[in-house]
Amino acid sequence: MPAHGSNASSAKDCGDETQPLLRPGMSLSTGKLWTVAAVFGLTLSWCVLDMWNRHATSHLFAVEQVKDLHVNKGDLKAEVQHFEYPLTLAFMQFTFMSLFFLALWLAVSNDPSKDWSKVNGFDSRWVSLVVTHVFSTFWLQALMMPSQMMSLGVFAASRAIEVPSAALMRQQSMGAKYGGHSPATCTLMFAAAMMMFYAYTEIEECLCIWSGYGVALGGPALYIIYFLVLIVPAANAVCQEVVLVQLGTHPILLLALQNIGAAFLFFPCLIGAHVVGFEDIGAATKMMASNPEATMLTLWLCIQITAISLVSIGLIKVLDSFWAVALRSMRVVFWWLHQLILFYFASAAHQTAMSLSISRPHASLWSFAMFCSCVVITGAILLDEKQKDTSELKAGDKQAGFPVFKAV
Repeated sequence: MPAHGSNASSAKDCGDETQPLLRPGMSLSTGKLWTVAAVFGLTLSWCVLDMWNRHATSHLFAVEQVKDLHVNKGDLKAEVQHFEYPLTLAFMQFTFMSLFFLALWLAVSNDPSKDWSKVNGFDSRWVSLVVTHVFSTFWLQALMMPSQMMSLGVFAASRAIEVPSAALMRQQSMGAKYGGHSPATCTLMFAAAMMMFYAYTEIEECLCIWSGYGVALGGPALYIIYFLVLIVPAANAVCQEVVLVQLGTHPILLLALQNIGAAFLFFPCLIGAHVVGFEDIGAATKMMASNPEATMLTLWLCIQITAISLVSIGLIKVLDSFWAVALRSMRVVFWWLHQLILFYFASAAHQTAMSLSISRPHASLWSFAMFCSCVVITGAILLDEKQKDTSELKAGDKQAGFPVFKAV
């Protein structure tokens, strides 16, 4: 009888199809895995798009066409015109993104009138969002370039300063202590980002650490403007999260209104630059329309910046603005892995499979430093996960199986 009862109990347990296939503990792990996969895909996409954007930028500003021909001492001389219209290009990008995101929002929104009702007027949060978006655009940052050498250590630290800045601004705007993350996580991410940028300059043997297309600055003016230029993109990410969380704005509508406001705000600046002779709008439009290479590169850059905006808002939705800013430093790791793959594939193709440590020992040393930075980033993520798990246990969310990364 006991054996029969035991068999019946086993059969009942095996045949009960109402039991979930995954235990509650496994469902939490599955949610985390999906979150990690989404973050990895978005971060990789951002790195690829950023690399494409920089390559297309250099190609566009290298475009030239013959403006005039004249005879000088019996020789035919050609007056060459280079593409040097960053302000016009920035305005075209704002306009392109405004139209694209507005159409996309109308296509994907279930209730446009309800989404619009959540805009809640254009208060200071919208103004901050638009202004930071305008001044975080690459083309406006490219108007400034240094007229003096800068210490590589200062360069690396300044490139990493956006990480603690994002945490501080997030604390001020959303009331999240330490930006919603532990001080250890912020410190480790800052140290890792600084080490990655320093290792990048050493591997690349980089002397010219910045290139621009506008006014050369030096002394205190360089460092002040340089600091602001690096902080503004992080501020824009925090402003996007503020509008998403506090106003409940649809993310695509946010991108559309952000670019519409930027286009209206930037248009008088563009007209002013044309009046004072800083940039010729007519010549820029003519060159973009008449030169096929400039036309395609302009369109390609508009598409790229649109895709980067979508990926960035996706990272903010999945994680938060702090991690969306911190993970941008992974573009250096992406560049490093890209260089390693090219190096070993080229070595294999030429049948000279030499290790990096033999052919380039200096680069090999700093590649190890890059790897150590990745380990530090992993530690920062694990520490942040532990803190969030603790807060979730206190809130009683463990049973619900929420992902570790979620916006505060």
